[in-house]
Amino acid sequence: MSLLIDVTKKIQGKSIEKASIELQNERINICEYCPHLSWGVVRSCGKFLQGGKVTYKGEEKELCGCDVDEKAKYKTDGCPLEKW
Repeated sequence: MSLLIDVTKKIQGKSIEKASIELQNERINICEYCPHLSWGVVRSCGKFLQGGKVTYKGEEKELCGCDVDEKAKYKTDGCPLEKW
């Protein structure tokens, strides 16, 4: 799946630089304890490919719906709730 994501990011003009394995593991650990992590075909931030709206720290936020295992691999990607 990473190759498809790399191609999509390149088309969008986004960086495909990968995070270190240590950083990826740190991010995944944060996600595993998040109440908005959905378990299904993949572990996703909210509903897979759809996300969803949540209230976090008093503000309405939009979850991304991304496969968190894939999202954690990209150095410049981040959590929509700014947890990482």
